[in-house]
Amino acid sequence: MRIDPKTPVTPTTFDKDSPQPAQKPAPAPTPASVVQLSPAAASSVDPASPNLTSRIQRIRELVDAGAYPVDLDKLASMIVDDELARGS
Repeated sequence: MRIDPKTPVTPTTFDKDSPQPAQKPAPAPTPASVVQLSPAAASSVDPASPNLTSRIQRIRELVDAGAYPVDLDKLASMIVDDELARGS
């Protein structure tokens, strides 16, 4: 198909009254798509310590306030390392 830039085309819009395409319902989870920890792994998971929880909360507050300093060099390095690990 060739696109001719000289041919006028009118944009299409959906009206609220026009029938919309039906959306498919989300598929039911299958046993293969559900991940569960084994009893040994579940017992090895420690609940977050109060120190870690308070630190995470403080970081969230700083991010919400727009005052969290981001080390762009460290972020870029982590992105590159992640891409290298993926083999891209």
